Parts: sequence; C-alpha cells; structure tokens
Amino acid sequence: MTSNGQQNLVSHLSVLYESASQFASETAFLIPHESNGDQKQDFSWDTVTYEQFLNDVERYALLWRRVLLSREISAGSIVGIPGFTYLDLLHIYGISRAGYIPQLFSIRLPNPAVIFELISKTNAAALIYHGSFGLNISNCLVPHFSLNSLPHSLSSKELGTLPPLQSPGPNSVIFIFHTSGSTSGTPKLVPCTGKWIDFMVKKSTVVATPRAASGRDVTVWMGSLCHIAQSFMIMGFLKHGSCTIQPSQIAFSADELQNMVHRCGLNRLNQFSTFISAHFRRARENPKLLVDLQMLDSILYSGLPMPQEEEDWAYKHGLKLSNIFGSTEVGGMMVSIDGAGSDAALLRPLPGTVYMFEPAVAEDNGRQFTELIILPESPDCPVESFRQKDGKFHTGDLFMEIKPGCYKFCGRNDDWIKSENSLRCDTR
Repeated sequence: MTSNGQQNLVSHLSVLYESASQFASETAFLIPHESNGDQKQDFSWDTVTYEQFLNDVERYALLWRRVLLSREISAGSIVGIPGFTYLDLLHIYGISRAGYIPQLFSIRLPNPAVIFELISKTNAAALIYHGSFGLNISNCLVPHFSLNSLPHSLSSKELGTLPPLQSPGPNSVIFIFHTSGSTSGTPKLVPCTGKWIDFMVKKSTVVATPRAASGRDVTVWMGSLCHIAQSFMIMGFLKHGSCTIQPSQIAFSADELQNMVHRCGLNRLNQFSTFISAHFRRARENPKLLVDLQMLDSILYSGLPMPQEEEDWAYKHGLKLSNIFGSTEVGGMMVSIDGAGSDAALLRPLPGTVYMFEPAVAEDNGRQFTELIILPESPDCPVESFRQKDGKFHTGDLFMEIKPGCYKFCGRNDDWIKSENSLRCDTR
C-alpha cells in the first residue's frame, strides 16, 4: 500500500522481482545456443534461470544508465528501441529498470524514416538500434547508440547500484507501443500507463494460467517484444514461473517445433494463426507431428482468424485449440471457451473488463453485428487520445453474439485486412 492508502500497482518489473524470488532456480528462458557468434542448426538451447534473468536485467540497467547519463539523458526520458531476442528483452527491461521509458518499434517498419518520425512525435531523447540499422542511422536527430555499444568491461563497483524499485503511478507512462497504421496510413503511438500495465498483468495472468500437470508450463516466444502480443504473454508466463523458449525465428519450422516438444518439454504453443496453420498442414502428411500436436496442453493463436477448414481439422483431431483476441490499444480482450463442445471457438471477454457490444450492422438475412466498445471504466481503456467524444474506445471490431455472453468475430467495420503478423493493409 502507498502512504495515502492506495494499492501499489503491479508492473512487468515487479512481476520479475517477485518471480525471481519465488522461482529463483527454475528455468525462465531457453535461448538458442550460439557458437562463435553463429547460431547452430541442431536446435540446442541454453538455460537462463529466473535469478539469472533478474541479475542480467539489473546489470543492463546499470550499463544503460551509465551510457545515457554520460550524454546527459536523464531518467524519465523516452528511449526508442526494437527487440525480438532474449538480449533485446534485457535491453528493454534494463532501460525500464534504469528509469527510462522504452518506446518500442518493430524492425519490420519499412524504413528508418518512419522510426525517426515516431521518436520525434514523443520527443524521445535517444534511439537504440540493431547493427543492421547502422548504415541508415545518419539522419537520426537524437543521440543514437548501437546495442553493441555497452561498456561490458566495467565492474559492478564502477557501475554502482540501482535505487529501490518503485511502484508506478496510475497515469505514469511505462511503455510506448505503436499501431500498424491501419486507419491513418501511419503508425499511431500508444502510451501505456501504470494503471494500464497493472491490468495487463492481471489479464495475462489469467491467459497464462498453467495447463501442465506439474503446474509449470513450457511455452514459446510468440513474436517481437515490440508488439503487444509477446509483451502481454511474457508478463503472464513470468508471473506463473513458466519457461519460455526463444525460437530461431517467429515462423519456426515444424522440425524446430518437434525439437521443442521432445528436448525442451514444450506443452503450450503460442503463434500467429498463419504459422500454426502451416504446422497443421504439415501434420496432415506427418503422423508424428500430429501426435506431438495432440500432446500439447494448449495451442493458442492470435492475429488473423484461423481459417475455418483448419479450425475444423484441429478440433476433429483432438487438438486443444485456443484463441485470444486483442489489439495494441487494449491488449488481450477476449479468449475462447475451449474444450471439445460446439461452442469451443466462441470468445468471451476476460475477467475484470468492462465492455459493451453496440449494434452496428445488420445484414439482409436479419443477422445483427455488434461493435466491441471499451468503456472508460474498464482498466484497459486506452489513453484519452484514442477515445471518441463519448469517452469510449470504439474498436471497429464486429462480432455476432451466438449465445449470451459468447461471440464470434466477424471482421472489421472498415476496408482493412490483417497480414500474417496482424499488421493491417488497405484493400481499396
């Protein structure tokens, strides 16, 4: 509790500290083994415990604090950064622990000019970039640092210590994500406040509730840490002390998937539906892969809707399919009922949310579509700049209520489609 009696808000960092204490020697991550800087192709992984993860984050926080303060970039400043790997996670969490605000951008953005525009809109004080951006970084107007520029040779004594972790204020900005630019043609900035992150932890904790009989799941990286899907999921899995495998790439092969199952103990598969569908198609011709998929306690997909043919095939063959519906502005919003019943694929809002489904479109055959609207009293309602004049956030996502409180997603009320990584494209 705070001095005025308000409950402390939970953040990604407080989850890390709590889990590092509770699950210190347990495996937090399995990361691809590298030899002489080159990733091996034999699908082997190195272990990172929860205690080591916390120690790594704190060291990276001290390193980045040293670098940024040397350029008179004070704590509380916004720092732009991309990320997919475990090392990227250390940079992101480290910068956050050092007291800065990570502004996360995708390495899939078309060119550095888009990144420069995004950091100019937030008045970011610095940009941290992958070496692959090195040739195109000359036009950046703020101090910029390669991820390889940290002074790793400095001792712990030289780096000093971090101040105690503080609970964030409800309106303090913790992260800045960006949308795909589906409605304006350019990405929109999505500031994530302390109150919003606190509820993300609560929602992701529900989604990541362990399915394994042991109580500790082994799951897999879903995508870029700069997209809300992976950041959302990782908070929930950290909260439960689960193990997360970093694959060689987002669209990892069926062979790599089977190695994760047999060598790492993977029991929960999380991927965008496009990539999961590829595994399903492969499993139609590979009985051993089908058996491995049937062994999984959960196959969770997000992004694009699963093609009906693939969904029907999965249920027919006893695959434990789950769907989470979400967006950058709100995070995860709805999850499927699951199970083997005829309603398994229907979606329900996550506990604690305050949504409404407003009649939007009616077809000639009498079917009624409703738009999902996030009410201002819902803790995951985005900042006011995203809300309409009525104070609500109108998602533009259409649903049909199949039975009370259970919905089927029916597309959007505009002319945009989603790509395989949930980025939208104009169809006009």
